[in-house]
Amino acid sequence: MTEQDPTEFPDPESHSRKAGADVRIEVLDALADARGVLASIQSKHTSPAGGLVLRCISEALASPSVFLPSLPEAAIQATQVVDSPRCDVLDLADTLNADPDIASRVVQIANLSFFAGSEPVHTARDAIVRMGIRETRNVVMGLVVRRLICDAPGYAEERNRTWQHSLATAACAQGVLCELAVADCLGFLAGLAHDLGRSAIYTWLGERGHTDISATVLDPIADALHAPLAAACLVHWRLRFELIEAVRWHHESATQARHRPIAAALEAADRLAHSLDGDLSHAHPAPELLLLLEDLGISANRLSRLQHENQARLEELRKIL
Repeated sequence: MTEQDPTEFPDPESHSRKAGADVRIEVLDALADARGVLASIQSKHTSPAGGLVLRCISEALASPSVFLPSLPEAAIQATQVVDSPRCDVLDLADTLNADPDIASRVVQIANLSFFAGSEPVHTARDAIVRMGIRETRNVVMGLVVRRLICDAPGYAEERNRTWQHSLATAACAQGVLCELAVADCLGFLAGLAHDLGRSAIYTWLGERGHTDISATVLDPIADALHAPLAAACLVHWRLRFELIEAVRWHHESATQARHRPIAAALEAADRLAHSLDGDLSHAHPAPELLLLLEDLGISANRLSRLQHENQARLEELRKIL
């Protein structure tokens, strides 16, 4: 990798097949990357509260039993099954049925009026047939990521804000990658996961009894650290190499050559998500965003329509997640 990209993330072909000690080593490598970023920002946060937050994060990263948000194994397997060229409905149904809670929620969502079925479905297999294989995978990941972000104790307002932005970013990333003729499922998963590092920070602070750190102190630190921490979570989950790279570098996509389109699409989606739910007809995108989109081949003239499509996609996601 280049000097700007020193972290040796997992090999793209072998990572999803690894388990146990191999994955643990890769997680430790990703956490070492986060510790490097933490060291680089120490001098910028010298207030007592800022120092407290940095110490808590440093303690967490130094712990051999560091907490990282964990996916249910059925969700990890579902993602790998869908990515397989031999995936079929029965394979995915068997994977979901291994976790009755997830299977039950998938059936409930398939019976929502949004999917317009004439008869109710009662099994995971029938739910997948109704929603489609990739949409089912997106639903599963949406359910479990929302739970990981929102259901942990402490920082409820910040967690809800993180989830809402993650869902909006997922909607925007799908839209941007559709424009690039790249599989939009990559964008959905990257958008959902890109802020997981914030949730980890909230948990580490809560575990140490610090549940009242103000946003003015906490947000700049989380802004700097959330990308490498989220990438560590995705390594822990054994997800695809492209997703890990995109999430890790979505604020520095210009430094990336190997997976720049996906990282840059996520960076653009992260920025676009902040303007959703507002007055889209009067939004004035920052010049940096316009340059990023232009580099991706998306013109300023296309932006307004793209954002209306992203808003509609976000409203659909909110109906089911």
